[in-house]
Amino acid sequence: MESLNHSASVMLGDIALGRAFFLRLHNAFLLANKGDIIEVLSDFDNLESELSSWAQFSGEKFLFKKPLKNTYSYYLQKTSHN
Repeated sequence: MESLNHSASVMLGDIALGRAFFLRLHNAFLLANKGDIIEVLSDFDNLESELSSWAQFSGEKFLFKKPLKNTYSYYLQKTSHN
């Protein structure tokens, strides 16, 4: 299993995909520097497709998902220039 040092974590818990979810994700990337790894923590285990699509649309990169004890951790990398 991969492991990366991440720059920030976005704890979304049980927030479903939608406006609030993507607004928080977008804000985390606005505050990040190019190359930073952002960890997204969610109770949902099926977000790879949506996060990968969002990353591609936003000019970022989806890396991988890692299951944790009671949640799921998704790793994305900032590749855009703000």
